[in-house]
Amino acid sequence: MTSTSYSEIFGSFLDKINDYFIKNQLEINPVFADEILSGYLRSAIPKFTYCTKNLSKRDEVLSQFNICLSDMEKEILATLMIAEHLSPKINSEDYVYNKIGSKDYNLHSPPNQLKQLRELRKDVKDEANLLMIEYYYRQGV
Repeated sequence: MTSTSYSEIFGSFLDKINDYFIKNQLEINPVFADEILSGYLRSAIPKFTYCTKNLSKRDEVLSQFNICLSDMEKEILATLMIAEHLSPKINSEDYVYNKIGSKDYNLHSPPNQLKQLRELRKDVKDEANLLMIEYYYRQGV
């Protein structure tokens, strides 16, 4: 195979999350869902530091990389997509927190939701970093 379809990475990403909005959009409006997933992937690509392959070799019209990615490379991109998926949720919570103040926020929001989202995103980023380190050493670079 000389290319890797974005859908291969999207599948791995979707297996790791429980986002009913995205999964519902895949059924009722797949073009919109693809745009969401493509946005996460575009944001994840530059964060895949030390990739030995040129990830800019891609075709946005065909939704594919014009290179063959290994399972590890796909896994790293899918994991980085999770961090990108969590970022808007955290940014939205930050906005609410700053707008209504900490006392009202704690009264009207599930306890520690923002803190938990931040910790989850940090854990996902840590996981992606560990995968990249393992990938880097496997490449013998």
